Amino acid sequence: LDRVKVFSDGFPVTPGHRLFVPWSDSHRDLFESFQQAYKYGTYMMETGACDGFNLGMNVGKSAGQTVMYPHVHCIPR
Repeated sequence: LDRVKVFSDGFPVTPGHRLFVPWSDSHRDLFESFQQAYKYGTYMMETGACDGFNLGMNVGKSAGQTVMYPHVHCIPR
């Protein structure tokens, strides 16, 4: 069972912007989401698709969260 689902962002900051969504709202699954997002970012760099990347998470409306379920952004730069 894959504990993380990956989606293209509906409003991408850059091409390749992906969302890594944990299966459950648990620390274990959220950690797995960060691990997979980091692997994706390093893969993008290794293949020359980008020079760097940002990993991030918005928590709460005041932080810019619009989907009220935890998820990790990987934004290639």
